[in-house]
Amino acid sequence: MAETVRLGDLRGLLFQLAPLPPSSRHEPGLAWADVSVSLAGRAVWFTGHSPEQPGPLQWPMVDFLHGMARVWPWLLLEEGYPIPVMPEHPGMLWQEAERRWEDNMSAASIEQEEGILYDFRQRHDLSLLLRGVQVPPLWVLREGLDCLLWSPSLSDAVRAPHRSVIATLTALGDWIAERLSGSGHPRGVLASQRWSNRGAPLRSMAVELITGLSTAELHRITDDASGDHRNPAEFFEVHEAIDEQYQPGEMLMAARMTRGCLSWANQRRLLEHIRQVTHTETPDLDHLSQEAQAIARDVDPPWQQGYDLAGWLRGSLASGLEQPIDPGAILARWGVPVESIEIDGDIDAAAIWGKARGPRIILNRHARSRASTLNGRRTTLAHEICHLLIDRGRALPVAEVLGGHVSRFAEKRANAFAAELLLPRRVAAQACRGLADLATAASRLESDYQVSRELVYRQIQNSPFGESIGEFDRRRLEDWRLSGQPRPDDDRLGFQA
Repeated sequence: MAETVRLGDLRGLLFQLAPLPPSSRHEPGLAWADVSVSLAGRAVWFTGHSPEQPGPLQWPMVDFLHGMARVWPWLLLEEGYPIPVMPEHPGMLWQEAERRWEDNMSAASIEQEEGILYDFRQRHDLSLLLRGVQVPPLWVLREGLDCLLWSPSLSDAVRAPHRSVIATLTALGDWIAERLSGSGHPRGVLASQRWSNRGAPLRSMAVELITGLSTAELHRITDDASGDHRNPAEFFEVHEAIDEQYQPGEMLMAARMTRGCLSWANQRRLLEHIRQVTHTETPDLDHLSQEAQAIARDVDPPWQQGYDLAGWLRGSLASGLEQPIDPGAILARWGVPVESIEIDGDIDAAAIWGKARGPRIILNRHARSRASTLNGRRTTLAHEICHLLIDRGRALPVAEVLGGHVSRFAEKRANAFAAELLLPRRVAAQACRGLADLATAASRLESDYQVSRELVYRQIQNSPFGESIGEFDRRRLEDWRLSGQPRPDDDRLGFQA
């Protein structure tokens, strides 16, 4: 019996394969093998009745290799989702899309987006690469330096370093190609050729794949004032070779995050602003960022990570629990510049911190922006502090655009962090226990900590005191929240446990 080969990581994506000898059932030259696949130690591709007692799937791997070569550029470079939705994980993509389609979209637009999502799944669900057999979906989707891996037997996505996932898939492809070496079967010859040439289209496709913009859209952004075409690769600074190790720069990712959120003119204006950002040395921030990696445990949900990071940072800054925090002063202490731009669109801020630029925060001062109010500015800066601390080495390695297409996990963590940094839940609980009238306590918190009513309301609800609030007081608190003058930051905070 052939020895089983293990490719990958037991804690992440793991393939176990053993070649099968030719037989009446196993046509030679097609790389027949026993195949088992697991995510985080749980079987996702197997035979048998349950993942607790799985058996290997026996199937030819030739079509899988051919398909993986076809979708390789997208596995390497494409991030996020192709329509304006941000599901918790790929398994919720269709549900989020249907919710979007219910919002008065035309039948033609829905049909177009259905086709877009169909093509997107073809590129990122590895189960569709096995021809002639049905196995559960296995999604592989890049998210910055991370990779989201999902299959229906898991309640949530598995996060693993993107490079390690690509290394596993590369080893898998090479293993199949080796089984096909010397094969005279036309399918085997073609699959091996495609795999050998899988990197050929990367450079020509890179800008469109990473930004999610079409050629026409790219030229609307990059062409100069006279209408002369500029090379998008040069505009977006794609200078180095595109391969498995390639990491997109600040310009590319800012374009990706703002796709569809701004008019092309405003998108170009923001990108031109980012082009002028220079690099800044921030040793204190860099030191804290290294410490922060140990605080945000991957096993915890994003809101818990945000709370833990905020409590840790207050301690690191020697800020007492009851002392109001000034996010702008923290950034100034670290040497992180904060500047403004006025853009008409749903963008509140952009944070840049790549190899060539930043760290720097760019606030949108437009009247519709959250950052245009005093409280909204404080909340926005606190939000960006979280990204600077934790996401420069994770899901957002070069940039974040608040209001754009950004990792939902990272945004939830940053929202919880901002709320807890500005108004700790324990402070909210203590203030409420000291007064019989919750509305009075909430008003004092709003004034003392310079935060929005929405943030105060959420922090009281999420505090240890929140569970003891009776129905009458809960209604009073809700009335207080709704009685204040609506602000831009009230509508889009989304702070919740």
